[in-house]
Amino acid sequence: MAENLRYVGEGENSCLTSGSYESCNLAEWNDGTYSSCCVHNSDTLSESEGPFRDWDEMQVLYQWGAAVDFNSYINSGRELPYDEDELEAIFEGAQGMCPKGWVVPTNDDWRVVVLSIDSDPDREEEREVSGWYYWCRGATTGKMLKSKQYWNGDDNFGFNGLPTGYSINNYELYDIGDYTSYWTSTLHETTTGWWFGLSNSSDCIDYGYEGLKNGNSIRCIKR
Repeated sequence: MAENLRYVGEGENSCLTSGSYESCNLAEWNDGTYSSCCVHNSDTLSESEGPFRDWDEMQVLYQWGAAVDFNSYINSGRELPYDEDELEAIFEGAQGMCPKGWVVPTNDDWRVVVLSIDSDPDREEEREVSGWYYWCRGATTGKMLKSKQYWNGDDNFGFNGLPTGYSINNYELYDIGDYTSYWTSTLHETTTGWWFGLSNSSDCIDYGYEGLKNGNSIRCIKR
């Protein structure tokens, strides 16, 4: 997809909290299923923010469960496996909120992007922010994927990455105009999932794992 997913479902299958487009219902966001989504735009206030806020499209931040339609899995009576390899593969090819014929990319799908286009794909460094660790991979992928019109990238492939921010904890928005992060369909453990991100301050691509409660963007890929 050349833009972030913004579909929220319909009727009882909508991932929007009852706050609808006006606000995010925190009680539903924190209900433990982590299958909600909420809406914001470039003018929405965030705990921290950056200078790139000229994009004007409505954006949707999804919890991991909404991204892969985790509720359907739970409602079928199945439980998550404890084997690490089985856990990582269980939602591979998940359509989730994506259109028919499209899926939420896996951790490996994102890695292939870096290996395919980066000038130094083996470059990797560990980073830390307030006790939270993640990794920066490659040297140029971030620059190639960030929007040229709305961010500080080159957008070599029409990906048009926008600095839409992300949410953590009680739907606290961070780094609108400075950062964006995308869910993968790959679980790290039963309570954490892998994500990839683009930053205003670097041209690599970030990745790590975090709680399923957090809100990230989604890019669907064709299968």
